[in-house]
Amino acid sequence: MRRTILFPVLPLLCAAGLVDAQEGFELTTEDLVIDRAEQWLQWTRPKHAVVIDPGTHTVIPRRIGRKTDAILDSDRFQTLIGDVKAYEKIVKELNRADKPIPLNIRTAPATVAGVPIVHLKAKAKDNIEVGDPVIWYYFHGGIRQAGTSAATASAVLDRDPATYWQPSTIVDKATYDELAPAVQGPVYYFTRDGGVEKRVDKETYDAAAARDRRIEYHSHSLDTWTLDIDLGRLEPVSRVVLRFHEDGEPFRQVRLLGTPSDLRSAELSLIERTIAPVENTHVIDLNLDPEDQGFYRQLQILRLAVTDSKFDKFAAVSAAEFQALPLSEQGGIDYHIVNAAGSETKVDRAIYEGVSPERRGSLVYYRRERPRLAEVEVWTQGDNIALEIIDGGGSVDLTGTFSGEPGFDGRYDSNYLQFVWSPDPRFEDRGILTVDLGARFWLNYFRMVGGISGVDEMVVRLSDGSRDSNGSLKWREVYRQAGNATNSTPWSGVAVGTAESGFDGLEQVRYINSQIFTSQAGRAGGYNTGDRIREVQLFGEGYPSEVTLTSPMIELPGSVILGSIEWEGDLPNEDIVDLQIRTRTGDRLVEVVEYYGNGGDLKTEQDYNNLPTSFKGPIVNKLEPGGGWSSWSQRYTYSGQLVTSPSPRRFLQIQARLLSNSPDHAATLRSIKVNFLPPVARNTVAEIWPNDVVPREEREFELYINPTFVESQPGGQPSRSFDEIRLDATPIEAIEITDVASGREDDFASGQFRIFERRDTPASFTDDNGQLYQALIDDASGDTARVYADKASGLRVQLPEKIAMQSHDAATRTYYRIVEEEGEEVPVDTDGRILNELTYLGLPVEERGQILYFAIQGHDADGAPITETVEKFAYLSLADSLKGEVRYFRKLVGKGGEFPFDTEGNALTESAYNALPRTQRGSIVAAGELVRVRFMASVLLNGTTIDAAIRDSAFPETWQLVDPGDATDLTPGDALSISVPFSGRVVQGVQITPNPFTPNGDGVNDRTGIRFALGNLNTARDIAVEIFDLAGRKVWSSTRQGFGEQEFAWDGRDNSGVTVTPGIYVCKIGADIDAESASNTSAVHLVAVAY
Repeated sequence: MRRTILFPVLPLLCAAGLVDAQEGFELTTEDLVIDRAEQWLQWTRPKHAVVIDPGTHTVIPRRIGRKTDAILDSDRFQTLIGDVKAYEKIVKELNRADKPIPLNIRTAPATVAGVPIVHLKAKAKDNIEVGDPVIWYYFHGGIRQAGTSAATASAVLDRDPATYWQPSTIVDKATYDELAPAVQGPVYYFTRDGGVEKRVDKETYDAAAARDRRIEYHSHSLDTWTLDIDLGRLEPVSRVVLRFHEDGEPFRQVRLLGTPSDLRSAELSLIERTIAPVENTHVIDLNLDPEDQGFYRQLQILRLAVTDSKFDKFAAVSAAEFQALPLSEQGGIDYHIVNAAGSETKVDRAIYEGVSPERRGSLVYYRRERPRLAEVEVWTQGDNIALEIIDGGGSVDLTGTFSGEPGFDGRYDSNYLQFVWSPDPRFEDRGILTVDLGARFWLNYFRMVGGISGVDEMVVRLSDGSRDSNGSLKWREVYRQAGNATNSTPWSGVAVGTAESGFDGLEQVRYINSQIFTSQAGRAGGYNTGDRIREVQLFGEGYPSEVTLTSPMIELPGSVILGSIEWEGDLPNEDIVDLQIRTRTGDRLVEVVEYYGNGGDLKTEQDYNNLPTSFKGPIVNKLEPGGGWSSWSQRYTYSGQLVTSPSPRRFLQIQARLLSNSPDHAATLRSIKVNFLPPVARNTVAEIWPNDVVPREEREFELYINPTFVESQPGGQPSRSFDEIRLDATPIEAIEITDVASGREDDFASGQFRIFERRDTPASFTDDNGQLYQALIDDASGDTARVYADKASGLRVQLPEKIAMQSHDAATRTYYRIVEEEGEEVPVDTDGRILNELTYLGLPVEERGQILYFAIQGHDADGAPITETVEKFAYLSLADSLKGEVRYFRKLVGKGGEFPFDTEGNALTESAYNALPRTQRGSIVAAGELVRVRFMASVLLNGTTIDAAIRDSAFPETWQLVDPGDATDLTPGDALSISVPFSGRVVQGVQITPNPFTPNGDGVNDRTGIRFALGNLNTARDIAVEIFDLAGRKVWSSTRQGFGEQEFAWDGRDNSGVTVTPGIYVCKIGADIDAESASNTSAVHLVAVAY
């Protein structure tokens, strides 16, 4: 049987019309929104680490509890029995043994990987049609058996103090007759008169009509006063608390029995019992650890067995009180006669009624005992995180022959064999258990239950997920068992074979690793040498410190630009908790196909096809990112930030991480929204030239921007084009744009392009919004392009009109074919570049497609070669003048995407595009005008990158990023970064002006500027400028963090604010650099002070 855990599911998921919700998002042509609980439930997440609140639609990390009541969530745990045949087998076995059917068996439609398992073959005799769901049977946590009053037994688990389970003494006549005389209780007679029922004597009963009378037979046997509770999983129990109804009595005496096993044949052992009659209380506390020594008893099945009761004579009442009691509470009556000595003797009712009235003594009336159990609490060590790892999204990896998953199913009767590990190469691939918890939790205790011999050495290590410089997890040892030790602890709940250890405090843990060693010859590599471990248990407290949720693959509506990404959540303390949102995009998906039998077991495709139809389960298709997906973006630092993942793309995926460095605090997430805009351009590449310069030398640079626009696309809008360009060249201090030009590449080559140039006067203008700009003038038309400066975002060029598509001809239009099948081949790499021999050999072997060889057969009227494909051998035999191209192909991984080639790798022409089936006609892309931006700048840092973006000024909220690439043949560049020869000199280009200076307060040369540059740094470092007198005494200093160009000012005063005396001073400039290869990390210059 397989143990599974039911995570809360909302009824709304079953409602009709929630297609978008079931996909995990709501999508329109304008935006994407996730803001409902039923949507969050479709995201991949560690289900045991988060809670989706159906009321607030909020994602909340699940708080892990310490000392928890196992009853509260016992119904979430279930053990699979199987289909109806497996259930019927159990029923037959129980009937044969004359045992009742367990009360905690439930049914549910069978599913695997979220897909229903349905009947593929009709069964008329069972009224089953093709497509009907297969029904599976489960044992759930809850009431397993009740010896009496089974209908109300579940009341003890409902957490309602007003409901209760009360054992009944009523039996049928056959059962009563079989009872031993000592336990045969009273027989009560009842008649109904005028709708009112009352208890009567036998004579009255006999005289009544059959329809108006009844008999109750009562048993005083306690054999049926039992209640069996299945916790649904193995738990370390410390206390069992019984709470009784306020209008009832406690059990007079009770025993607690139990077993860690969930097998029906398992023997129950005495766990605890009351040692004296329980009176004057409504609570029985069965404490398994009265000395508070950390004692826990491993249990799954508990039985409450009542061992004493006053039955029908709990308390004496007056005759009036007796008559006022409900019939169910009217107890026995003691009859007395007066004996010869004048005292009273208790006798049977028959004797009492047989004596003369004067000898009849007193009657003593009783109220029945009302043992009403309202609630059962089973207190445990805490929430066992290990129970939910696999279903929650974690993993268990055990090297060797066997799976480690049985140690995490909550069942004592399953186990896994962890082999002894050895450094011997023959055995090094076995005996190592690595557990991924699926999220990062705060833990303080681990336990491995049962099966540990103690013969071998065992080591347990923890990792919070941190990795070393090699990318390997960093582990910390927390437990070591020496070999030849029995390692049994009296508080483990199992006689021998349990390894457990607490930590000094709560620790952040994502991974757990255990390994078994031996020093005994012959055990390493021996057959089945190692330990059989029943269960792993992990305990902690607080909110998880890291939880990650990932959206499904989101297919976007056409070629949209991803605008801003917004989210709502709560960060109760931003110094402690954090919410991180990331994205990635791509065009292709891989479809992973899984085959299942009707029992939910995974099959190979061949084994599945060989199964009889009635044994086949579902075929599950899963989508994963294919080739060409971007990496996860950097986290977005604020809600409303522009999405940085490349767009337009066909698919989007979103990741949300909820972090906390305190177990007492957690971030929450309510919604995520991504805004869409029509694309400015389909794709835009840019390059900078020159891209290799001397540091700090003023140079003229040319930035070429080459856009392409969507002229038409199925289901989408054409590109809007752009009229604004943004340049961000941080850390370059100053950029001076000299001109902006546009046209076809041939126009640039011939000098017939449109150009906007700088004029010397006036230096700047003010627009209608009061913003300053530099004007660039087109002399031919008089039109003006404006250049705006923004310290935060760089320079913005605003053109008087949008960049145009080039006129329609074969050279300016590209036609795309939609690829519908996986495994098709295209002659380009994942970046769209034509494959050559080198890049082809760099592909993974499984992605290398065919190679076509072309022989030149002649030339057409335009001089273009006429070719045909030939075999490789024939190609190699040709003269070089007859050898045509060699065309390399890449096999596509996944489905989706569009490419400008036919199935043979030829570029699609307009006529070939129009001949395609309509479903295969993709976008038509037009070449845009080439844009050149020329500017003057001085570059200091190696690797300085010019970040460019474009936008339509009518939609100012969205910039479309420009990709580096080969934008033009006019220059040999293909990147946006600039190389500077490396130098070990850090402090460069020191200038102190004016020098000397005169700090006399006249407003002229009262301070000096100390300018310099820090070379070969791209992160801020500590910088200090210090002034010393010639005796070596420091008179002034100033510090800051920074890199690149720097300027400090000294006003001639010392650190106390007093003006220094005239003379020569030493200026020392220093930078805190940790690179060993760095030189000149400080510089010393003289500065003169005069009056």
